[in-house]
Amino acid sequence: MIDINDVIFNFIGTMAGYGCFIVFSKIFRSIPVMKEI
Repeated sequence: MIDINDVIFNFIGTMAGYGCFIVFSKIFRSIPVMKEI
């Protein structure tokens, strides 16, 4: 039997990690100084 709490926790964790990755990539690209280093 699947525990719904585990499914929700894994889903939120995955979405949070994916969201942080997108935000990180946008910030990383928007800073011209980072490209020079």
